[in-house]
Amino acid sequence: MREKRKLLALIFVVGVLISGIGAGIGLMEFFSLDYVGERIVGETEMATMEGEEELAYLSEGEDIRFYLGYGTRYLNLNWDDSIPENTVRYRIQYNKKKVKPKFWQHDAAVGFDYPDSDEDRDEMKEVMELRDMILKDLKKGEIGSYQSSPWIGSLDLYLNPKNQDDIEIMEIW
Repeated sequence: MREKRKLLALIFVVGVLISGIGAGIGLMEFFSLDYVGERIVGETEMATMEGEEELAYLSEGEDIRFYLGYGTRYLNLNWDDSIPENTVRYRIQYNKKKVKPKFWQHDAAVGFDYPDSDEDRDEMKEVMELRDMILKDLKKGEIGSYQSSPWIGSLDLYLNPKNQDDIEIMEIW
């Protein structure tokens, strides 16, 4: 009975030792990776859409709400005296392989829709490209920040400063 306990204790100690060696090797490999920066996966073909639209007010004192589907991180809001009052000029930089932006206005709400582009795109293909890129980088001892190609590059809105108090920016996800 005593020898069985010694054998079990020996097996346990050897298991812990081997696990520790494996963890040490894994950590050593992880810390030896070189960071190579941001990597973009998928097709990127940036295009620019520009336009000008008149803003319709429902009644005096009512705010115009801009609804931004991709948040404000892409937004550049510019106040320019050369823009006519109650008018918005916009310039959108977008990936035409993924989206096709459209301006919309309904009562006091204004925004941009970003429906999928007409071009065929295969999301599974992007996932497989990402997998291949990560594995290739790991084989070279490198790792990066992997991101899908952008949908929106930037959204520039140009408005008259007289409308500054009438504009409200709303983020939607």
